[in-house]
Amino acid sequence: MTKQGCSIHSAMRRLVASTFFLLVLTAAITPAQTFNSKGDHYTRGVAKYEKGDFDGAIAEFNQVIEASLNDVSLFAQPAGTKRANDRNLVIAYGDLVLVVPRAAAAYYCRGLAQFKQRNYEDAIADFNQAIRMVPRYSAAWTNLSAALFLKGEVESAIKAADQALELRPRNSIAYHNRGVARANKGERDQAIADFNKAIELDPKSDQSFLQRGNTWLSKQEWDKAMADFNRALKLNPRLASAYNNRGNTLFNKMEFEAAQAEYDRALEINPRLAEAWFNRGLAKVWFGKETEAESDFNRCRELDPKMAEAIDRRVALVRTLRAAQPSEQSTAHKKPDDKSSVIRNRE
Repeated sequence: MTKQGCSIHSAMRRLVASTFFLLVLTAAITPAQTFNSKGDHYTRGVAKYEKGDFDGAIAEFNQVIEASLNDVSLFAQPAGTKRANDRNLVIAYGDLVLVVPRAAAAYYCRGLAQFKQRNYEDAIADFNQAIRMVPRYSAAWTNLSAALFLKGEVESAIKAADQALELRPRNSIAYHNRGVARANKGERDQAIADFNKAIELDPKSDQSFLQRGNTWLSKQEWDKAMADFNRALKLNPRLASAYNNRGNTLFNKMEFEAAQAEYDRALEINPRLAEAWFNRGLAKVWFGKETEAESDFNRCRELDPKMAEAIDRRVALVRTLRAAQPSEQSTAHKKPDDKSSVIRNRE
């Protein structure tokens, strides 16, 4: 490869070090799947949660919690009481069964509703309160891990997932979420091991295939990444982020035309996927379709204003790289027998 060619690929690696792909965490078991209870505020809260009425659910769980505040015995209730009654609920999920105070369940469920509303600090407080009341509350540890990660506390998120797995070793969701956190830290091999275990325990998890694919992508293992995205799409043909990330794989291989087609598909499914508008815009800039690209970038800015600065910086880089390419290659995708180094995703 010429010296110019090396510099082009080096710059492309810097570009795709910031090409977006999605990190997704999976919420643990929902309250309706987890609990049996009477027709009270708790039950109504569960029903509202399942309907997506998170404000209404929070209001109902508040009633349960407030009613318990003057009853110290609820907070002193042992984690392994022998039967369910007016104060206790049976939690049965997977290989773990617990009997917990109704108030602890309300804290946990209110935390889930707060999580759904992206009130991660409030969710963390509720999950921690549920755990203080029932230290063996594996589902609360699992969701605490997710909330801590999304709040930016990655190390604490990993420790919470560790605790969830100590309590329930066959917790596929905790493995998945710990894998996401480890991938975020750049611990790729450990992340892949976690995703492998999550998939072993739940082979129908499209999200675990998606995230393992992302990790292979960051390791420049294009074929393995594409295989995992394909498996995710076989499980969920409308998983827009998998099409987006398949596009990123092709983008990394400098197959820009094919990448653009994947971004097109992602946006057909989910027109609100800001990352796909961003990525498709970059592909269009490469082909010199500046007006069409700007339209994509405008839509991206509308959906996620925080990406505006990244757009300006990376568009300038793509233009520089395109100008530096030999004219016969500037509008063509990479040939299959081209053994040159390729761009890579963000580490």
